[in-house]
Formats: sequence, C-alpha cells, structure tokens
Amino acid sequence: MTTRKPIHRFGYVFLPEDEYRFRDTQATARPWRHLTVKEQTILIQRGNQCPDWNDFLVTDPFDPACITSSTFYGLVRLGPMEQALLQYHDLAIPEGITDSLVISSDIGAHSAISHCRYLSHYIIGNQVIIHDVSEMQTTNHAKFGTGIIKEG
Repeated sequence: MTTRKPIHRFGYVFLPEDEYRFRDTQATARPWRHLTVKEQTILIQRGNQCPDWNDFLVTDPFDPACITSSTFYGLVRLGPMEQALLQYHDLAIPEGITDSLVISSDIGAHSAISHCRYLSHYIIGNQVIIHDVSEMQTTNHAKFGTGIIKEG
C-alpha cells in the first residue's frame, strides 16, 4: 500500500528522534561547509536541483563542475571532489555525481556516482565507484550481520 507525504519532507524524518545521531557517529568527521553563491550557481547551471541548498554541505577541495544533472533531497554531505578519474580494472568513471538522485546521504572523498537512479540514506566511503544502479537504499528498520530476533 502506498502513502502520500509532502514533497518538502522528502529525505527528512528517517528516524523519529534525533535523526542524524547514528549517521553522525558513522560518518568520518570532516569540516563540512555550506556552498558559496558561486558554487550554487554553477550547480544549478549544470542541471542540478535541491529544494534546500542549506542542507547540501561540502568539504574542500570541492569543484562544483564534478556534479551534473542530479537531484538532492534531505541532508547531503560530500567529501572532497576534484577533476579526476576513478578506475577499477577497465571501468573508469569521472569523480563526482552524474545523472543521479541522492537522498540524505554522505558521500566520501573522491568518489564517483554515475546513473544511480535512487540512492537513499547511505554513507558511501572514499574512492567508491557506483555506476548504473537502479535503487540503493536502506530503511530505518534494516538489520545487518547475524541479525537480532526481537519480540514485536
């Protein structure tokens, strides 16, 4: 059964209380900063969208030309990003984010995300390549490892 929610809350209220507590303890501490007016202008000119650019944080060095045709919702934090190429065997992808939808996620230093149609609530490490993925999301009730059996 589907439900409807206001679009302005998309990417928020993942956890009912202290939404970023676990995410902040797992993410590598970085000197996050807000975009400059020039960086925001470049991102918009390159076809990027974000309903609240105040929730789009970056770390230096940050080159806004590395991000193209992407949409961001919720708190998104990006590690350092520069003009470079990430290569794994014969797969080579430019560093940055291209043609992707990113929701409340932290992206590590010098990573490449390309054609990721739905990336939600993830902490991505450094120098990671994610290419041509339809959906990659986690939920607020996900269990990993050996799991836990719990009443209720």
